[in-house]
Amino acid sequence: MYAALETRTTVLTAGVVISIVVFGKMFGGALYGLIPLALCVGSGVYLWMKDLINQGRNQEWQSEKERGEVVSLKFWICHACTDVPGNRKSHSRISRMAQ
Repeated sequence: MYAALETRTTVLTAGVVISIVVFGKMFGGALYGLIPLALCVGSGVYLWMKDLINQGRNQEWQSEKERGEVVSLKFWICHACTDVPGNRKSHSRISRMAQ
């Protein structure tokens, strides 16, 4: 998902740079002003999109971390319930009844 977004970011940035230069030249702008303008705007768009991708990845890892903590907590709680001495006896009684 993020790889496709990075590819689209590169294409978008190139499109912005080229369109600023082409349209600027069509309306009588000088190239020595249009090229730096296009590069500044293009780099701003590129860095903004990279930051957006980075925030998405961080959010994904944060949610995975929280999910792992909840699963680990549930595992330890479940394990603690089976370690109660009275609970073991009831399990052994049930297994003896089944035989």
